[in-house]
Amino acid sequence: SGPRPGTADLTPARTMDFDTAYDTFSRIPESIPYAAEATRYYKELPVPWIVTFSDPVTSHLSAALKRAAVSTPYFDITAPSFLRAFIVILLCPTIWNILGRIEYNTKALTTIFRNRYVGCYALALWIFSFSLYRDALFAYAIQQQPRSAFFDAMWVQGLGVAIMAMGGILVLTSYMRLGIAGTYLGDYFGILFEERITGFPFTVTDDPMYDGASMVFMGKAILERSPVGVFLAGWVYAVFRVAAIFEGSFTTRIYAEKTNTSSTAKKNKKKNE
Repeated sequence: SGPRPGTADLTPARTMDFDTAYDTFSRIPESIPYAAEATRYYKELPVPWIVTFSDPVTSHLSAALKRAAVSTPYFDITAPSFLRAFIVILLCPTIWNILGRIEYNTKALTTIFRNRYVGCYALALWIFSFSLYRDALFAYAIQQQPRSAFFDAMWVQGLGVAIMAMGGILVLTSYMRLGIAGTYLGDYFGILFEERITGFPFTVTDDPMYDGASMVFMGKAILERSPVGVFLAGWVYAVFRVAAIFEGSFTTRIYAEKTNTSSTAKKNKKKNE
């Protein structure tokens, strides 16, 4: 007896080493009906024009880098797909923080949408959509660049899975704690909790959404065996760290003001009694 034709032999062997185990488990997807065909179909899907179009900014920057002979042995730093992803990663938190500060100081979005909750949800929709665009650019940059055999090692791939899983947990639990308004700058609209959230995952890191997202990017880059992906994931983390500094200090100030206002109100109430 033996495995059926077209299936992987998953019978454990006492003498199985890491190389044999990796080879065995890497063939598991091939044993699933239509898995290989589905994978090829996914990779051959047309990339949306908004991801691949040639814009003047990245085109001129790419040409300038080529003239300056700027290069790296691991990936093409002059590739427009890389430059576009690099720029949009920077723009994401920059733009939404600017919009948040404008709302806090002028109530512009609340005025436009006639309700602070509607304004907050509109901003949330834009942030979510622009983040999806950033993710698509990240994936396309990886697709256009070479892979590295270093990431083929089983322990490296396992590390990628672990990082991605932990990042996903941080993002998911953070969202469950904060909800839509708490996740998407609701505090700039005056939408606050009774007190600042300090439970898990905020016991692990002050910025679980940003740190978790950075880990998801890094895990994906490792699983894709992509040096440019690892670089861009590091860039995501650096940009998010800077954004967290501004957002963290702002959130601390808002809740301090809320606490002082509540204390003053209680004192006045006692005096009136």
